Amino acid sequence: MKTNNNNIPGQSSDRVRNVIDRLHRHEIDESGVGRYRFVDRDVEARKIIDENENVISSGWVTVLYGPKGCGKTRFFEALYNSLEDVDTDIDMIIVGAEERETAKAYIKSMPMSLKDLFKRIALESDVKIDPVSHVLSIGVTVLGVGSVLARWLAKTPRRGRRLFIVLDEVRLSEENELTNFRQWLESFSNDLRNIDADYRRRGGGGISVIALTSDATVSSLRSYVGGKVDWVLIWNLTYDSMKELLREIGLETDPSLLWRLTGGNPRSIVYIKRRGLENWLREEVIRNLFDLYKDVHEIFREDLWREFEAAVKNIDYARQSLVREMLKRNIVIDIGASQNIISEIPREPWINRYYAYQIPAYHHVLKIMTEKKSIDIEPREVIDEI
Repeated sequence: MKTNNNNIPGQSSDRVRNVIDRLHRHEIDESGVGRYRFVDRDVEARKIIDENENVISSGWVTVLYGPKGCGKTRFFEALYNSLEDVDTDIDMIIVGAEERETAKAYIKSMPMSLKDLFKRIALESDVKIDPVSHVLSIGVTVLGVGSVLARWLAKTPRRGRRLFIVLDEVRLSEENELTNFRQWLESFSNDLRNIDADYRRRGGGGISVIALTSDATVSSLRSYVGGKVDWVLIWNLTYDSMKELLREIGLETDPSLLWRLTGGNPRSIVYIKRRGLENWLREEVIRNLFDLYKDVHEIFREDLWREFEAAVKNIDYARQSLVREMLKRNIVIDIGASQNIISEIPREPWINRYYAYQIPAYHHVLKIMTEKKSIDIEPREVIDEI
């Protein structure tokens, strides 16, 4: 049974407002773009930190997924800094991974109040933490580090405080990574219930683990681990928030055009600022669909364009073998797998009931390809069509 702490009336809502106020002042320093203010994620922040929302439950692993580039990492970094600057009952630790070649996990962010506890962990166990880089020598993935941190932090509870362990950008693009994540979810989700119960008995407020991923193939695990974990979907920015981001970074391209191409995807918008709209279309969208075409051409042969046409009309009714290939390439995403959607999902033709294109440009370019029955598409064609 999921449980949450009881708050003093009015106290929780005041804390949430203070965190969101601080979130609005967080700044990002982006290479090639400069310094700009973090853009509105009020709704998402409230649902993450407000216990009354019951989205992040203690004792549970939450798989938080969304379109590639929608800003999950930036959001949690901004939320962490806001929590540090405001008097709340939440301690957040963010665990990241180095480059895939080294695969070592490290502590990206931890509260100052927990630094002494980390020293104790290093002294009293075989967990070695580099004092400068915060790289942990145990395990090679953020998953292993998340498990170890939950167990050790539960031994020294901080009275009444909630602990969020955020595993940033869990990679699932390879089959073995997906298998490892499934096995970890199946085993650790049970362990975390017991860890959390022990933490509460000792006076702590609860432990939650949040695994962030941009790999749409994560939805294939839903049928295996199902109700053992919580599934939460975060989406791209709203139209108004996207316009705010355009002002912040000084991108003067027509907002309505960018909305119909990016759907408010922050990474795409920043890419366009740095490299230009046509380059973004050519390098990030058309090229990805070209590679998809090569992957599925031998599967569908003469039926290929008919299958593409079905995917353009309504991705929910496209053949599953094609949808799986589109999930692998992060062209579409399974929004029906989510128990909770913490963002506003717009009503647009590229978003259906169960599946959605991660950015609308994929939908538009695939439509043009299908009409021409050709993969020879130029960025200018897409812009003119829209």
